[in-house]
Amino acid sequence: MDKALKGLFIFWLLSRSIWVDAQQKIEKFPEFKKYQSWGYHISPVLYNRAKIRPTQGSVVLNTLPMNTMGFGLTKLINPENKISFKTGIYIEVTPLYKYEFILKKEDLFGRFNEDLQEFWNASFYRPVVTIPAFVQFKKRLDKKIVFNLETGFQFVLMQQGDFSTGLLLTDQELSETREVFGLYGVNPKTNIYPNLILSPGFYFTLDKYLIQTNFIYQKSFIAYYKGEYLFDNLTESPRSRGDYKLQGDYIGLNFNVHFLKKEYRPGWIRRYKEKNGYDSDEELEGI
Repeated sequence: MDKALKGLFIFWLLSRSIWVDAQQKIEKFPEFKKYQSWGYHISPVLYNRAKIRPTQGSVVLNTLPMNTMGFGLTKLINPENKISFKTGIYIEVTPLYKYEFILKKEDLFGRFNEDLQEFWNASFYRPVVTIPAFVQFKKRLDKKIVFNLETGFQFVLMQQGDFSTGLLLTDQELSETREVFGLYGVNPKTNIYPNLILSPGFYFTLDKYLIQTNFIYQKSFIAYYKGEYLFDNLTESPRSRGDYKLQGDYIGLNFNVHFLKKEYRPGWIRRYKEKNGYDSDEELEGI
């Protein structure tokens, strides 16, 4: 928790300094004013594989990268400036595990005649709320294309909890069941996870939409989950165990869409007059 509060304080100081500087910047992207400040966000990402540290035995657990998705609302602050800000609220689904291992047939009791290869996808996800707090730098490349670089913090709000999974083998003839593999993880005693973000990409200022497509890299300061894995009850191999850590780092893509404000949409004046019963443009003066 102390690390999270320290990260918040440092980011506040950085943002305050940059904000003062941003107010002095000459407006360079007036077309951004035409779009709504709130937009829609979707982000497919790929989490780094969980880290494994064997501490006993020879049976190997391999972890794999995990794909997931985030979505929500994003808010642009002073987007017409060269240096601007972005926040919002996202819902992300955090994967917990994805792994594979092979157990030799000599370690399997009962009627197994070949090695057992086991693969488990990230079959359980935990939804979390994410609050971005980004500083954004922009540079024009073309009339309708603007390069942007976002950096800052993304604060994940996650309830404390744990997870567990395992593998049971059953031999009906012997009427025996053995648990040969188990994995569990718990998250730290904190509800706020500050993550550093680096995200370059492009804005496309289209006639009806402002579209942002960015690459994103997240570096987590606090590991999301720590735990242990265990292989046991094998016929020949001794017990194998090790540490499990899901850090929370990932790479991915960000897509944000902001619609044109209604006063800039073609035919808006005509539709407004028809809806409200105005017969001439003079009647609209002062509205």
